[in-house]
Amino acid sequence: MNLKIAVVDTFNGNWGIDELKKMFPKVKIQSFSAGDIDTKPHPHGYQVASRLLLPLIDTDVELFFIRYVDACQSDADSRLFKIIEDIKPHIINNSWTSPRMGRNLEQFQIRSWASWVAKEKELREKIGYIQIFGAGNTDTNGLSYHDIGYPQRLLQDVIIVGAHDRKGVVMDFSSDGKCLTCCALGHYVYVFNPFELRWQLTSGTSFSAPDVSGLISWLMVYRNLSNYENILEWIKINTTYPVNFENQRPHPKFGWGSVADEFMSITKGLDVYTRVKMPKSIKGKLEYLDFTRLEK
Repeated sequence: MNLKIAVVDTFNGNWGIDELKKMFPKVKIQSFSAGDIDTKPHPHGYQVASRLLLPLIDTDVELFFIRYVDACQSDADSRLFKIIEDIKPHIINNSWTSPRMGRNLEQFQIRSWASWVAKEKELREKIGYIQIFGAGNTDTNGLSYHDIGYPQRLLQDVIIVGAHDRKGVVMDFSSDGKCLTCCALGHYVYVFNPFELRWQLTSGTSFSAPDVSGLISWLMVYRNLSNYENILEWIKINTTYPVNFENQRPHPKFGWGSVADEFMSITKGLDVYTRVKMPKSIKGKLEYLDFTRLEK
């Protein structure tokens, strides 16, 4: 299988690409932009890819960076969809979202995303890719108010991912909602900085989503799970969830459960953390949180 993965985010260009290929020698990388942007990219998209590729270290992968989040041109959406149509990916990872702005502005947000949602649905039905979104980092009012933002809350048959810590506790910041699919490790995880060429600790659903994208990509190649229905059924069966919550799934805070056990089983079996020279200790400060700029 010629696996194609698109990372729709903030990154394109050549920063750190040689290092990424050194860590993941079987990956082929191309970069695109949904806008006319000539500034240095934010590293977020690259960092997402450094998590996504961990289970795929021995797998032939075509990775497509699409710089979209900071593309401000009026035709950025149409450019994005044209790139996706040309690439025809199997997996699209989106570690971005437009947070909800409150009930009074709900209809405005729905209208503003309506065209995007309609075009994405048409394209997904045509190509058949799996769409994966981070849930967002904006949980505010508990389980009674579902915080998953736009456009993912308007999409059907997509994978939406929350974040938990290393003890399995879903993070307070992790956006919740009825459409949440599952969760993965997303607090004190290592991602690779393409500008400083080192692994650094971070937190956010931005980095739990690519764990799920990498896992699903692995399942596509090695377990022949090629469509949303089969993947969702696998998630329902194989996730880990709190005791006594069998009859409360999907739960608005953790969905069907965590895929971290499955992700770690695969990556540890490949000895990937040693091979990419990821630090063993998680002691230290969080250096990067979601879209916050890195500061010296």
